[in-house]
Amino acid sequence: MAKKPHPFESLPHLHVPIFGGHIYMATGRKAFLAAHAELRRLNRVERPAPDLTGNLGVTSYFENEQGAVGLIGVFGHNRTTLIHELAHCTFDVLDRAGVETGEGNRETFCYLLDTLYAHFAPFLRAKKDKS
Repeated sequence: MAKKPHPFESLPHLHVPIFGGHIYMATGRKAFLAAHAELRRLNRVERPAPDLTGNLGVTSYFENEQGAVGLIGVFGHNRTTLIHELAHCTFDVLDRAGVETGEGNRETFCYLLDTLYAHFAPFLRAKKDKS
C-alpha cells in the first residue's frame, strides 16, 4: 500500500538557503488548515489552528529535530500579502539564526526576503481560490 503524502508535501516549498529550515506556502484556507493540522500532529504541538476569518494571510512556525518549518497562507492571491507574510518568515529565520535585524544587518534581511519572494511569487494564481 502506497504511503499517503502529507497535506503540506504538495505545497510550494523552499529549503531556506544558508540558514536552513523549510517554508511552505498555501494559497487556500482549506490547504493551509490541512497542512497546519498535519504539522501540529507531526511536531506534537497542541496549540489550535489560527482563526482565518477575514485574514488575507497568516504565517505559522514549527520546530523539530530537523529544523524550523514556516507555513505561509496567502488567501487573496495578492503580492503585497505575500511580501508581508514573507517578511514575517524572514524575521523568524534570521532570529532563529541569531542574526540581529537592526540597522547594521538590513541587507541580510533584504537578500533573504528577495530570495523567498523570487521563489514563492510565481505560485500565486491570478484567479482567486474559492477555499
